[in-house]
Amino acid sequence: MTQKKQKTRPKYSAKKGPDKQIIPSKPAAFEVGDELEYRIQRLQIFMGYFVRRGRPMYTIGNLDRATDLDVYALRYVEPFTFEVIISECKSGRVGPLDRIFWLAGLKNYVKAKEALLVRKRTKWNIKEFAKQCKVQVIDLLRIAELERNFKINGTDWPGLSDINFVKGEAESWNKAISSDKKIWELYSTLVSEIRFNDPFPAINYLLSNMRILTKIFKDVPSDSFYRYLLSECISQLSIFCMRVSEICFDLKKEDREGFVRKGLKYGSIEPRYAERILQSAYNLARQSVLHYTNKEVEIDKSIFEMPTSPGTEGVLDLINGILSNYPISLKLPQTCDFLLSELFTKQYKAKGLLRKIFPQQTLAAPVDLVRWYLKVLIDNDACPKYILETLKTGNSEKDEKSYPDSQKKSNAPEVITTETKTQRELFEKEIDRNPLSI
Repeated sequence: MTQKKQKTRPKYSAKKGPDKQIIPSKPAAFEVGDELEYRIQRLQIFMGYFVRRGRPMYTIGNLDRATDLDVYALRYVEPFTFEVIISECKSGRVGPLDRIFWLAGLKNYVKAKEALLVRKRTKWNIKEFAKQCKVQVIDLLRIAELERNFKINGTDWPGLSDINFVKGEAESWNKAISSDKKIWELYSTLVSEIRFNDPFPAINYLLSNMRILTKIFKDVPSDSFYRYLLSECISQLSIFCMRVSEICFDLKKEDREGFVRKGLKYGSIEPRYAERILQSAYNLARQSVLHYTNKEVEIDKSIFEMPTSPGTEGVLDLINGILSNYPISLKLPQTCDFLLSELFTKQYKAKGLLRKIFPQQTLAAPVDLVRWYLKVLIDNDACPKYILETLKTGNSEKDEKSYPDSQKKSNAPEVITTETKTQRELFEKEIDRNPLSI
């Protein structure tokens, strides 16, 4: 008789379940996306929003990818209120009804003010149904009308709405992302941020990584991906600072500073509860040492104290400055993002684009506010000095990367220099040594 093979079951432990490492769902590398997404991103930039395209959304711990947003736009309006628009762009013949219901749920999840479905054309009755679901359906003809209203021409592609720049850099960016796990973790954290909740942990996280990047890149990175990484950290930090300023808008200065210090030190945990936890850990450590050594050993209690965030004073300067410069500061994220992406990441000459985006406003004050913001970061070792110098000069030293010739990207393969390899190795070493790193 032949013996039946016994089926083996996966081994379970009391804590981990199957003896198998749980690996978070790895997000896709940098994706170019559909041309319509860039067109909507550009339009919303001209409407005065801080705009991002292709935002993936994950379950807790990045274990599963839930969905993604085609275009995410936000801005601050008086009296210091957060406003979000999400857009779904469909250039093909996908049925609109399921997208309308999907957008209605997503709008509620991200707490957006408006949800837009952009399609080639849609029947009037479906548009009426969408309005009942609090969703707007916009046809491409209406998009063209809006572009004419904002005087957008064929060469106006601010920031990363420039699909020609993105297509030209996508291959080298993906190589940089996949070259190092720490780089990938920082990148995936930045691109998956959509709700901008819990500002204090995010501020600590970004400042920590910005110090590391500043220490490594002593000169302007030759690889545009690392210029993007620096720019994105700085831009997202400005939004989280705006979130804190929004909460502190009605507080007097003394109360505001106490609130910020508490948030940076304890996050969302009440200080008394955090102190109880740390005291319990201290008592447990003493008892454990006594149990195993049968000796009273004095343990340094400072090990069990919550450390003060190293960037606390700098963050206080930023929050106080944002509130003292209200309402000019409402445009800080958009202005900062435009200047960094255009002049630093892309190394293009802006050629009056900022004035086209904000035609009825004096630009000197918002631009000066961005320079002040960068100066505070430089003083706290969280931003390289050459970024501020780039904004002062207003153009790049690389004249070959100005409009419109810069939109013709060479198809030559990427040359990975010794400098790039050394910078990646330094990044990994610094992030391993830094206790506040990823």
